Amino acid sequence: MLNTKEIMDIALSLSGLKETPSDSGIIVEGENIKKVLIGVDMDTPELLVAKEMGFDLVISHHPKTGSPDINFHNVMLRQIDKMVEFGVPINKAQKALREKVGSIERASHPGNFDRFNPLQNL
Repeated sequence: MLNTKEIMDIALSLSGLKETPSDSGIIVEGENIKKVLIGVDMDTPELLVAKEMGFDLVISHHPKTGSPDINFHNVMLRQIDKMVEFGVPINKAQKALREKVGSIERASHPGNFDRFNPLQNL
């Protein structure tokens, strides 16, 4: 049986990453995990189904809470590096994404990033 950190370490290894990306993370830590539900947009209904079906862990591609949601705008900053790799001058890449990065960051400000933690033990 694994814990959430061990599962994250396996995912990082399989993806060739050395550290957890800013749009990813462990929202609620867990131990003795045997059964995992994985999906793209996992939200309250999927968490309830997972609990009802006896899953120990839910993995979501688009976390809706916590630091992955707060830091999502940082994913856009990686796009600047990619653009530069393909020959776009850095100042042009930064200018092209400045407005989008800002709007994504501002959109996250009113969010309720702790909404799942109070419910984790229900």
